[in-house]
Amino acid sequence: MSVPRLFRRSRSAVLALTLILSLPVIETARGAEPAKEAGPTAGAVLEKMLATYRGAKTYQDQALTSITLATPDGDQSGEFDAKLSFERPNRFRLEFQPPIPPDGELVQRLIVSDGKHVLARADNYPQQVLVVDAPGKEGAAALFDSKTFGPLLADELVGGNFMLKLLSSGTLPAPLDAQSAKRLDPADDKGAKVDRLEFPGKGGNWVLWIDPKSSLIKRIDYPAGSLLEKVKPLGVTGVTISTRLEEAKIDAPLPPETFAWKKEAAEHYVKQFVPAPAADPAAELLGTPAPEFEFTNSDGKKEATKALAGKVVVIDFWATWCGWCLKGMPHVDKVRQKYAAQDKVRFLALSEDADDVTNQQLTDSLKQIKVEMPWGRLPAAAGEELNNKLKFAGIPAMIVLGADGRIQYHHVGFDPKVEEHLPPVIDALLAGKDPSQSAKQKHEAQLKEFHQRLEAVRAESP
Repeated sequence: MSVPRLFRRSRSAVLALTLILSLPVIETARGAEPAKEAGPTAGAVLEKMLATYRGAKTYQDQALTSITLATPDGDQSGEFDAKLSFERPNRFRLEFQPPIPPDGELVQRLIVSDGKHVLARADNYPQQVLVVDAPGKEGAAALFDSKTFGPLLADELVGGNFMLKLLSSGTLPAPLDAQSAKRLDPADDKGAKVDRLEFPGKGGNWVLWIDPKSSLIKRIDYPAGSLLEKVKPLGVTGVTISTRLEEAKIDAPLPPETFAWKKEAAEHYVKQFVPAPAADPAAELLGTPAPEFEFTNSDGKKEATKALAGKVVVIDFWATWCGWCLKGMPHVDKVRQKYAAQDKVRFLALSEDADDVTNQQLTDSLKQIKVEMPWGRLPAAAGEELNNKLKFAGIPAMIVLGADGRIQYHHVGFDPKVEEHLPPVIDALLAGKDPSQSAKQKHEAQLKEFHQRLEAVRAESP
C-alpha cells in the first residue's frame, strides 16, 4: 500500500489518506443528542422521505465524502467524490471513488445501465468493460446481490452505495432500521433548517439530514468509532465522516447521453473481470542504469550515487509523515542487520521530507521506530523529479542497485514480506547474478497469461 504522490504536497491530506487506506469497515464515533423541539415524529419524517424517493422518476446528485481526523497538530482531511444519475426503473450512471477501497488502492469506477445492459469500468481492471443484462422490474437493487456487480458497488463505508440502494428499492438500506429512528433537533445547513434522523449502529450512530421542504437527504453522517479506536495510538483524538449530497434533485430531465456508454479503443467487453498482474510500471527500468542524483547524508555531507559504484545498494524512500513508511522500515532494518558485516552492501533510508523538516526530526522519527538505518535526504524539488524518473506512484518505495549501478529491484508500497523478498535479490547480486532478468521474464509471462484469460471471457458488444 502506498501514499499517492498526488497527495504528498499536503501533509494533512496524506496522513488522513494513509490512515484511511489501512483500515477496513468503518463504524460510528459518537451519536447526537435526542430531539427536544416539538415537530413531526421520526416516523413521519422518514415515511415522507421514502415516499419522495419511491415516487421520483429521475434523481441526480454530486456527493462529496469527507473524513477528518482531529490531532494535536490540527484537523487532517481526505475527500472522495461520487456522481449519481438515476431514471426509474433501471437506468443509472454512477461515477465514484470508494472511500475505503477493498484492495487498498485508490480506484475510480464507472457503472452505467442503459436499461438493456449494465456496463462497468474500474481502474484496477485495465482494458476491460464488464457487461451483463440489465435487471428487470427489481431495478438496480438486484445488482447489489450479484456476485459479478456486488463487489463493484460496495465501498465498505456504507455497505454499498446508499442512494442507489434507496432509490432502487424504495426502502431504507441496511444496516439502518426504520423502527429505531430518533428525531434530533433540527440543525442549520447552509442557512436553512433541516430535519435530522438518528439510527443506532454498531459502535455509534448514523444521522440523515433531510430537507423538510423537498424531503431529500442533504447529508449523511456515518459511524466512525472503530476508526477512532484504531488511530488513537497515533495521536488522533476524534474522527468525523460525512457525505454531502450537493445539487440533489428529482424529476429533472436527464439528457439521453447520460446513460450512453463510450468505449475506449483498447478496452475489451468481458463477461467477468480478470484480475491483472500486479502493477509493475517500472518493468522497463529493471536492468537499466539508475538516474544519478545527489543527497545529503546524516552528517550533513553531500554524496552522489556514482560514488556508490561497486556496492549493492538498497535505497528505501520514506518521509516522517508517511505512516506506511514508518511501519515498513523496521522490517527493512532487519534485513540490513543480516548484512551488517558485508561491506559490499549498503542500506540507505532516503527522506523525501519538506526542506523545513529538521535533521533532528528525521533522527527522532527513526529512533521512535527503533531503526538504525543510515539515512540521507533529498531536496524537495529533486525528490519530485527523481520520483518521476523512477516511476514511483507514491511512497514508501524501494530500489536495489547492483554494483554496476543498474536497477535490479523496484517496489512501490508497503511490503509486509520484505524480509522474504529482499535477501534473495541481494544474495544473487553478491553472487554475480542478474536478478532483473528473471523478474522481467516473470512479468512478461504474467502478462501473457492475463491476455489469454481475457480472451477466454470476451463478451459480445452490447
